[in-house]
Amino acid sequence: MAMTTVQKELMYSSQDDIIYVDQQINSSLKCPICCRIFRDPIVTQCSHTFCRRCISTTIQCPYDQQILQTFVSNHSIAEQIDSLLVWCKYSFKRFQVNSGDIKNERDEYGCPVKIPFNKKKEHEDECTYRFVPCPNGCLLNNLRQKDIYNHLHTCPNRQLNPLNTNNEQIQTFQQEFISKMSQIDFLVNTCKQLTNTVAVLRNEIDTLKSNQEALCSRNDLLLSELMKTKQTSPIPTTIDEQESVRNHDSDDDNDLPSVILRCNGTFTGHNDAIWCLYALDDVLLSGSSDKTVKVWNLRETPYTNLATLHGHQDGVLSLTVKERTAFTGSGDKSIFVWNLDDYKKTTSFVAHTDPICSLTQYDNHLYSSSNKCLKVWDIQTLKLLNETQTDSRNGWLRILMQKDKCIYAGCRRVIKVFDAVTHQISFDFELPTNDSIYSLAHSDTLLFAGAFSGTIYIWDTRANRCLETTCQHDATVHGLCMQTADNSNKSNLISASS
Repeated sequence: MAMTTVQKELMYSSQDDIIYVDQQINSSLKCPICCRIFRDPIVTQCSHTFCRRCISTTIQCPYDQQILQTFVSNHSIAEQIDSLLVWCKYSFKRFQVNSGDIKNERDEYGCPVKIPFNKKKEHEDECTYRFVPCPNGCLLNNLRQKDIYNHLHTCPNRQLNPLNTNNEQIQTFQQEFISKMSQIDFLVNTCKQLTNTVAVLRNEIDTLKSNQEALCSRNDLLLSELMKTKQTSPIPTTIDEQESVRNHDSDDDNDLPSVILRCNGTFTGHNDAIWCLYALDDVLLSGSSDKTVKVWNLRETPYTNLATLHGHQDGVLSLTVKERTAFTGSGDKSIFVWNLDDYKKTTSFVAHTDPICSLTQYDNHLYSSSNKCLKVWDIQTLKLLNETQTDSRNGWLRILMQKDKCIYAGCRRVIKVFDAVTHQISFDFELPTNDSIYSLAHSDTLLFAGAFSGTIYIWDTRANRCLETTCQHDATVHGLCMQTADNSNKSNLISASS
């Protein structure tokens, strides 16, 4: 993810200038080397996170002594740090103690605002409590912006200003001009804030309308099923009949499936973290940070590598397959198209302004996701058909999956379900914890989600209920897919981790 100039200035500024509202910061957000909040967090190939500056001069990992070769930006940690509340630097006054150290003390006349970390620089540039010099050049250079107007009435140099003459009309004009400029600045800032608020509210209204339509459709279906049930089932009139109905309902609850996952085996082949998987009848495709896609033979064990596809300039983060054509998305912001008969590249194009987190296809449409963005392409011509922006509070759409005319998109701890025809959000699945979703897969009635913690969550899509969790990995589960044997009704869930 490309960093703006403002983000870089914040990232490498002195931590003494940053005072967090909550001083009890979770230890998982602190660098084990400098013991401070992460700055530009990166994750190593051994799944440990450090500040980029702290680890850049180190050859071995401080934890397991592995030789450090590659680093990947840890966007999940960075997003959490960006949302931490900090004080404006004009909320405190600094003074030197006896030991020569600089100490910060809350200024009762300072700025009272608490802002998210990533908005700190923007706020301080426009803060009315910032210190500015007197425009008349007097010795007071630590005036707050909001006090300039009052100071000009008593400034000892006010008679030295060329505009200050014996003409009272000119003096009055100067005072009115300063007052109007302050009012204009205030109105401009207020207008910007209102514009942003209106945009957010419009997005929320559109989302609520879509959710309302989905709920109405679901309620109509449930009402129809209820009416059918009433027509076929008599209403119990005695205590014995009511008890029998309750026992029957209890038995129905016990009929919900109990899912047990078991690891059938592992195999390795990539030189770096594996980000995505796609299983066909007899082959498995895997994409990795080593910039390659590998094709594996699943017909016999041990599994063997049939081909390795080269071409991307950054890690392969996503892939999908349509018949004998594979589509791969990368951190280099491009999509490559491959022929699986001869394993040759057909074409490629730049699809997003940020890394492509996920790909899926449905009904001659190719879906790609990136930072807060979902795009729809014609799978034959590769022309852009539609683009949907998610709520600004959401982050990366890390994974896409197609099921029952719907597109499932994993975003932080929520799975958003898009209608494949209208491309609008229908409803959400939400994790029971604060984990982050990195991969999805499904069977006929079950939905599987791989998470940042290494946990796999399992939902019953009919009841929209999380059945259970299983933790088979020690690091983030970047890939999940279902694989069904040719002559068997049994299915295997394949999971991949960094």
